[in-house]
Amino acid sequence: MGSNLDLVGTRIAVDGRRGTVRYVGSVFGQTGCWLGIEWDDPAHGRHSGEGLFTVNLPGSASFVRATSAKLVRPRPFLAALRDRYISSSNSDLAASLTARDVATAALALHNSVNNSATAETTDYSAQRSSGLGMRRPGEEVAVEMVGWEKVRSLLTNLASLTILGLAECAIGWVEEQELEGGNAAESKDVMADQAPGTIRATCPLVEDLDLSRNLFASWQAVARIACQLDHLASLRLNNNRLSLLPDHSLLTPAFNSLKILALISTLMPWDEMEALAPHMPNLTALHFGLNKLASFGKKYTTIEYSADFGSNAQTYSPLFPNLETLNVEDNQLTSWSELTNFVKQNTPSLVILNVGNNVITSISPAKDDEFRHLKFLNVSKNKINTYMSIHAMNSFSKLVDIRVKDNPVFDLQPPTTVSSFGGSAASADGVVLSHCSTADETISRLSKATRINGGVVSERDRSDAEMYYLNKVATWIYYLRATATAAISAVAKSTSDNNASSGVNHLESKIDALVTEFHPRYHELVRIYGVPQVTPTSITSNALKDRLISLVFCLAQEDSEAAATVTIVKRVEKKVPLSMALRALRALVSRVLGVRGGVLKIRGMCEGGARVVELEEETRDIGYYDFVAGDEVHVFVR
Repeated sequence: MGSNLDLVGTRIAVDGRRGTVRYVGSVFGQTGCWLGIEWDDPAHGRHSGEGLFTVNLPGSASFVRATSAKLVRPRPFLAALRDRYISSSNSDLAASLTARDVATAALALHNSVNNSATAETTDYSAQRSSGLGMRRPGEEVAVEMVGWEKVRSLLTNLASLTILGLAECAIGWVEEQELEGGNAAESKDVMADQAPGTIRATCPLVEDLDLSRNLFASWQAVARIACQLDHLASLRLNNNRLSLLPDHSLLTPAFNSLKILALISTLMPWDEMEALAPHMPNLTALHFGLNKLASFGKKYTTIEYSADFGSNAQTYSPLFPNLETLNVEDNQLTSWSELTNFVKQNTPSLVILNVGNNVITSISPAKDDEFRHLKFLNVSKNKINTYMSIHAMNSFSKLVDIRVKDNPVFDLQPPTTVSSFGGSAASADGVVLSHCSTADETISRLSKATRINGGVVSERDRSDAEMYYLNKVATWIYYLRATATAAISAVAKSTSDNNASSGVNHLESKIDALVTEFHPRYHELVRIYGVPQVTPTSITSNALKDRLISLVFCLAQEDSEAAATVTIVKRVEKKVPLSMALRALRALVSRVLGVRGGVLKIRGMCEGGARVVELEEETRDIGYYDFVAGDEVHVFVR
C-alpha cells in the first residue's frame, strides 16, 4: 500500500470503528507519526482537526498513531475472500462466517443431496468434533449443524458459490494479479484467459455480493471487482464511504447488468447517485436509506421545472427506467411534490416506494399518470398532519399495500363545536371524540387498501370497520349540529335577533366544511351503507353517567356443547365506559370475576339475550356492540 504519506484519503478501521485518513504527520507535543482520522460515526471523535485538517462534521475527528497495532488498513479482495471462506480448521472457518453464509450453504446442500440439515441446542461449553458453534448475543447457547463437513465443503468450493458475504472484511482494493489481463481486461466485454488467481476464475458464478462495512474509498475500486463478476445482479455497499472519481470508464462494464443496489448509510450525495444512474440501466431496486437525504435537487421543486416537464415529457430520458423498488426511508425528505416530480420523470416503472421515517407533512392526490404502477407505499413515521393527505392515497390507481402508522394526524381530534356558533362541548363524552379504533379508522379512510400497516384487510374487515366508522361520524355530526343550533337559539332569544334563521342556514355549510376536512369519505360511505340512525344521549350532558353502561359479568361454564346449556358460576354487575376496548375489558373481567390464568372467551348477550355476539376483536370498544343497560356478558375460561 506504500508509505504512510500515501494514506491520506484512505479508509481505515480501529477497534471496528471505520474512518477516513485526513492527515499524516506530527502532532504538537507528541512524538512520532500520527494519523488524523475523520470517523464515520461522529460520536467517536474528540475534535475537529485541531487546525491540521478539516472535517465534514464538527467533533468527528481524533488522532491515532500510525504504528498502532489496532490500525486496520485496506486489503485486497481475494485475500479477504480466502480468509472468510477457506481456513485450516473448522473453528477458524466457523468464526469467520455469517449466518447468511451458513444458510446459503445449507440450502445448497439440501438442494444438491436432498438431505435437510437439522439443528439441536446444546451447552456452549461442550466441544464437538465437527459442527458450527454460534453464540447469540446475551446467550450461552451453541447451535450445531449436523452435516457441517458437507456444508464446509460447499463453502470452500468458491467456484460454485453464487452468494458471497464479505461484509466487514476490511476490503479496499484489488491487486493487479486479481484482474484478468491487468487493466486492459477489466471490462466484461473482454474475454481474456481465466488465469488462476483472478477474481473471475476464483468465483465465476457470483450473483449476490455483500461488501458492506468495508474500507473502499471510491466507486472505481468497487467497479474493478464487479467487472470480473459476469453474473453479478445484487450488490450491497452499506456503510461504506465511496467517492466518485472523474474516470467513469469502468462503471458501465461493471454495473450494466446490476439489478439490486443497497447504499444504506453511505452518506452519498444524491447528485453522485444521478451521475451513476446511466451506468446502471437495468437497476430494479435501489436502497438509499440513512443518507441524510433532504432533497433530490432544486430542479425537482421549481414550478418552472414541473411545467417544463409536463409539456416536454417525451424528451426526458428516465434515470432509472426499470426501477421497481425505491427505498429512501430514514432520511430528511420534506416535500411530497418534489418526490412526485422525481418519480414521474425518473422511475416510470415504480411499484414499491418506501419513504418511512422522513419529515413529509402532506400528500397530494395523484394526477394523470403519476404513480400509475405503485402498489406499495410506506409513509410511516413522517409528519403527516391532515386527514386529506391520508385520503389522497385513494387516488393512486393500483395502491393496495399502505403503511401509515406513527403520524401526528392520528392524534388529531376533530372539533367538538362549530367555532362560529359556540355552544358547550357536547361530544366530550369520549364516544364522539374517539370515533373508533385507529385500525378501524384507517381501514375506513383508505378505500382501496387490502393490506394496512402490515395486516391483511378482508372484505368483512372493511365492511365492519366502515359501518362502525360511519356511525361514529354521523354521531359527531349530530352533536355538532345540535350544540350549534342550541347556541343560535339562545343568542336569538336573549337579543331578540330576527336573523337567527340565517345563522342556521350558515351552520350547514360550516358543518360540511368540517366533514370535508376531517372525514372526506363520509358522503361516499353514506351512498354505500345509507344514513345511520343516531340515538342521542343528553345533547348537552358531560356527565359521567352518560359515558357508562351497567353490564352483568357472568363467569360461565358450558355443560354440553350440543345442548348449548350454560351454568352461571358467578355474577358481578359493574358500570364500564362505552369507550373501553375489548383488550381492557378482558383485564377487567379477569379481576372482578377472580379468574387466574387460562384463555378467556367473552360472549355478549345483547338486548336481554335476543342477540348473541362473540367479542373477539381486541380493538373494538364496548359501544360498538350496542349493549343496553343490564345486558349480560358471559365469560368462559379455557
